[in-house]
Amino acid sequence: MADVYFEDCISLTRRFDQPQRLRIIDLHAVLAVHKQEAAMGMNLGEMKQRLDHPTNILHVLPAFEFLHMQLSFRPPQHILERLWELYKYNDTCPLSERQRVEELPEFQDVTYTLEIAPRFREDIYLKHPVTGQIDVHQYPYGDFPRFRLRTAHPAMVAKHAAGHVLAVGRAGSYLDLAYRVYTFCNHMTWPRRTQSAQDSPHCPTTPPSHKQTARQDTNDHNSSVKRSRKSAATLTRRAAMDCLSLVPSPHTRKRKTSPEADSAIPSPAKRVRGTPVTGIDSRLPSVAGDKETQVGPPCKRQRPPRAAKTLAGVRMTRVH
Repeated sequence: MADVYFEDCISLTRRFDQPQRLRIIDLHAVLAVHKQEAAMGMNLGEMKQRLDHPTNILHVLPAFEFLHMQLSFRPPQHILERLWELYKYNDTCPLSERQRVEELPEFQDVTYTLEIAPRFREDIYLKHPVTGQIDVHQYPYGDFPRFRLRTAHPAMVAKHAAGHVLAVGRAGSYLDLAYRVYTFCNHMTWPRRTQSAQDSPHCPTTPPSHKQTARQDTNDHNSSVKRSRKSAATLTRRAAMDCLSLVPSPHTRKRKTSPEADSAIPSPAKRVRGTPVTGIDSRLPSVAGDKETQVGPPCKRQRPPRAAKTLAGVRMTRVH
């Protein structure tokens, strides 16, 4: 069985000093801080408090090369597939049923491979974890042994591997499983707006049934019919109001009086045909002739004065 090395067994010189602690996700990566806690089943704001947790720490000597994605550790394929399934589950399941990645036993005791950028040409030194023997690997590099990380979690390491794939820019990198897991994690909605709306006591959580939908449709039809009837009635009232000046009001109609009252109190506004018109010169000949007209009792229904027509007739008589 081949020996398994640790991450602090890698150096770019023959000196193996105290390894440096490197954060995989740092505080300035705001998107990664929020999205990673959503994918890993953490609570809101928990990842920000766990940036210095051992699961987010790499213990390496060439910290600069790991920081700039020239070197990276890659989880095996079955671990990436399991992370892909778990992230999709945590994205759709209720908040109370989300699974925390660090509590699953399949992510324990995982071995990794060392990924190297194509333009990296420096010598790599490996120190045997048992014998302490130092071996040098030069470009083009051969096969490296598998590595085991002391504290970092595979979910964090998978994100670092996706960053390495993105930084290298290899052809078909969008097909890489680590990169797909990384992009899916970045597109997760966190915090969940729909879940918070469903948990609100003022928002109904049960979808409407078929009966409720049918009743609503029936009510909508009835309300539309009522609206159409109301609109027609409104138009009728508006038309009646527009024609109100053409229809006599019942309060302005002339009251019927008895014959005695008519003879006793003559109406000043009515006159009998043939009476002289007020405002016309008396020296002008009358249209009715020289007969002296008698003013009789007023009629109940008499035609209105025809002063304009009388004046016109007088003028025509004078011309002839």
